[in-house]
Amino acid sequence: MSKMSNGQKQEKFGKAKYKVGFLGYFEVSWLYGREPTDGALRDLLYGQQRHRGGGGGTDPLTRLSITVDKKELRITQTIGQLNGGKTGKKNKIRFPGISGNDVLFVSRGSDADIEGTVGCIYYDRNNDSAGPRPSWPVTVHGYLFESTKLADRFARHVRQLTDTAEHRDALVRRDR
Repeated sequence: MSKMSNGQKQEKFGKAKYKVGFLGYFEVSWLYGREPTDGALRDLLYGQQRHRGGGGGTDPLTRLSITVDKKELRITQTIGQLNGGKTGKKNKIRFPGISGNDVLFVSRGSDADIEGTVGCIYYDRNNDSAGPRPSWPVTVHGYLFESTKLADRFARHVRQLTDTAEHRDALVRRDR
């Protein structure tokens, strides 16, 4: 562990995979900080509950695996089985990696009703790709974890990507 500027020891993470429920995302023109991120998480969480019939619906959240390493986040989704849902090979969708330099902010939900959630604010580099383009190149994504402990660990792990000189330099270059 190395020391942070405030004298606390910083936990060093290697590569890790997290299983999450995807609450959704939305485009934002500006969003940064714990309070607006908590508001976004609350909107996403309660929106999912309404969509699923007050939380007791049969539609499960989309399950994702997020692998975090020293440079990026890689997201995969496993969907359906090929032989009528009983046995067979599952189909995996691999989404484009999210560079640590494209993570603008990460925060675990701070209030009791959202404490097992994490909000990540990403700069959308794919905004320049063909296909539907978001109105704003910044999106907030909400993830639901099995426990507050896992949510906290994930947020600290992703924050390690953003607490570097390289990340700060990339943000300065982007703002020019």
